[in-house]
Amino acid sequence: MPSQEDLVVKAGFIRAFFDDLRAKAGFADQLFADGHVDEARLLVCCYIESLGNGLDIASGHGARNFVQVLVDHGGEPVLTLILPKLLQTSMPYKNVSPPNKAALEAEFARLQANVALTETDLFGALGAGLTLDAISFLRRELWRARLAAVAYSNIRSVGAHWFGSPDSVSFSKTTHRGIALPEIDFSVLRASLTRIIDHVDALSTRTNKWFGHL
Repeated sequence: MPSQEDLVVKAGFIRAFFDDLRAKAGFADQLFADGHVDEARLLVCCYIESLGNGLDIASGHGARNFVQVLVDHGGEPVLTLILPKLLQTSMPYKNVSPPNKAALEAEFARLQANVALTETDLFGALGAGLTLDAISFLRRELWRARLAAVAYSNIRSVGAHWFGSPDSVSFSKTTHRGIALPEIDFSVLRASLTRIIDHVDALSTRTNKWFGHL
């Protein structure tokens, strides 16, 4: 059992960590302003992924954690939207039975390919014939079809493994409730990072545990 003195020291370390993290995020702003836009985007994405990993260390899946922390705490509704095309192409069907795979593929094929959906929209559009196992599988793997996953694959991964990433990701033919989707760019990801830092800071400070559990 830690002593009161130990708890006070830990609280100080937590405060210092998040003060430093905000300064590091500010360095990304400076990089962007100085024209080092690829580096700025990658740095912001890496901080988002790191915070997601800290919140869910058990999953061991950086891409999933990147998406999930943006969905849960990023505060950018566009990043939570689901793309029907990705539902058709990104699901790991080897983890589901052949009948459930066929049923899910049939349901996805009925969706309008270029209309992005909220999670509520999606489950409202699915037929009643899906089994509980199929629905459980879909909920577990749904992160793969969100716009945040597109940001991970097209900005974070490309920036880390090649010589920079696109300035933004656009969806020229895709709409949500009749409105064209906005681009995902540095400003969207940077604003999300600020909100995520604020959330994890508040959680860590309230519990006096790193990321609420360490």
